Amino acid sequence: MKLNVGFRQQEGLNSSDYEKIRFEYNRYFSLRNAVLAYRIYACYAGQGSPFFDLCAFGANDDLRGYTAGRYRDRAEVVTQLEYRRPISDRWGFVVFGGVGEVARSFSDMDANDLLPGVGVGIRFMVSEAQRINLRVDVARGNDESTVHISIGEAF
Repeated sequence: MKLNVGFRQQEGLNSSDYEKIRFEYNRYFSLRNAVLAYRIYACYAGQGSPFFDLCAFGANDDLRGYTAGRYRDRAEVVTQLEYRRPISDRWGFVVFGGVGEVARSFSDMDANDLLPGVGVGIRFMVSEAQRINLRVDVARGNDESTVHISIGEAF
């Protein structure tokens, strides 16, 4: 489990103090020749948070399938499940899905407003010694698709 808590302060004429809190919980289950990964992520950006530091889908690979920042507000909750399986010594694939919501506050969230995200990806192990993967994921949200390319797993 990982908990990030931060206090941010801007200096200058338009100075403002605000808080930003992130909660991350990841759990991994070993299956026969595969891994099932589970994640819960929550974010809160306090009053006075600047636009660029609000909670946002896609900003931390949470709820792939949405352009980073398209859904942005002061509160966010996301849960994801990912199935990871090797194909050969260096190649593998994943299938993933999740749901989440971004709203003005946690009390404004409604199960009827949940946004889904699903997708598939391929993995190539660029470092066998460190077990580091290059990943390419294709995801679908409610009304758009995204491609994610990076080093390391989404979570």
